[in-house]
Amino acid sequence: MKTCKLCGTESQRLNQELEDIVINMIKKEHPEWVASDGACQRCFEYYDQLESEIEVIM
Repeated sequence: MKTCKLCGTESQRLNQELEDIVINMIKKEHPEWVASDGACQRCFEYYDQLESEIEVIM
């Protein structure tokens, strides 16, 4: 098991395939986080959805 450094959830696999815009959004809220830490599925979906909503606004 691996631990998501964003939310502390234990997961079998952390998503490492994050787009640059998602990486930048995560770093704004979690400056200590680095992309190689990855993100659990829940955090990935949260930031991916947030990025999609931002695209609609722009």
